[in-house]
Amino acid sequence: MDRKTPYKELHITDNFLFGEVMRDAEISKLFLEALLGKPIAEVKFISKAATLSS
Repeated sequence: MDRKTPYKELHITDNFLFGEVMRDAEISKLFLEALLGKPIAEVKFISKAATLSS
């Protein structure tokens, strides 16, 4: 049986929480601005397929 961890107990290094934060561009932008301490103009997501060369 999987144990469900309350959000308050999760740390940003938790794979689930980090994935949820990075899933949304606006939330990612806010997180990265807070982490870096400077404004970010835009967050762009690229697909894995676009990064592979044939």
